[in-house]
Amino acid sequence: MRIGTERMRRSFPLWLWNEHLARYLFAANFVANKIVVDCACGAGIGSNIFLKKGAAHLIGFDLSQEAIDIAMGNNKDVSNGDFYVANSNSLPLEKDYAEVFISLETIEHIQEDSLFLKEVSRVMKSKGVFICSTPNRTVTNPGTNLGHKPWNSFHVREYSQAEFLSLMHEEFEEVEMYGLNGISLSVLTFENKLRKIFFINGYVWTNMKKFLKIFWDDIDNYKIEKVAADYEYEYLIAVCSKK
Repeated sequence: MRIGTERMRRSFPLWLWNEHLARYLFAANFVANKIVVDCACGAGIGSNIFLKKGAAHLIGFDLSQEAIDIAMGNNKDVSNGDFYVANSNSLPLEKDYAEVFISLETIEHIQEDSLFLKEVSRVMKSKGVFICSTPNRTVTNPGTNLGHKPWNSFHVREYSQAEFLSLMHEEFEEVEMYGLNGISLSVLTFENKLRKIFFINGYVWTNMKKFLKIFWDDIDNYKIEKVAADYEYEYLIAVCSKK
C-alpha cells in the first residue's frame, strides 16, 4: 500500500503539514550515516526524509499494522529501511542499538511516559541522540495542569516547558530545548484574556489564528529555534543525550 507525499499533504490543512515537515527536517539534521529508530513512524513520510538525508539504516515502528503497510509502500524506493508493528515501551531491539532515536508527537499519547524514556535509553548507544517533540500545554491548554485531560482527546496529557524538560532529565543528562511557533509572553497573556472573554479553548484559539493559511502557507514560516526566556512555543522539541 502506498499513499504518496502529495496526497498526504492535501489531506491535511496546509499549516499542519508544514509543521510536521519542519519537525522532520529538523530531526533530519542528525541522521547522516547513523542507525536511526523512528518511533511511531505513521505513514513513513518522516522516515523517507531521514533515509534520503543519509541515514545508514532506519527501523520504523508503529502500533498500527495499517500505518506500517503504508510506511513500507511509501519507502519502496529505499533499501535501507525496515518497518514493524511494535509497542513503543517494548521495542524488539537489542540494547545500545540506535545512534539516533526520533519520536515526534508521540509521548503525549503514551500512558507510561517514564517507562517509554527508559526504553529509549535502553535502545540508544551511550553517545546517541534522542529527538522528542510534543505540544506545549501553556499554549494549547493554558490554565490547566499536568493532571487535566487535554482538549485533544487523543492525548493522555500535555506538558509545560518546565515539565517536559524535567521529564527528559529523568533519563538524559544533557537536554537542549527548541521550539516551533513561538509567541511572546506579553502577546500570549493578551490572547488568553481575549480567549476567556469569548470562552474559546486554547487549542481551538491557536488553530483559529491559522485560518488564512488554508489558502497560502510556506515551510519557511516554520523555524525551529532554541527556546528564549520571554517566549512560549506551540511545540517543544528536546534534543537529548547521555554524558
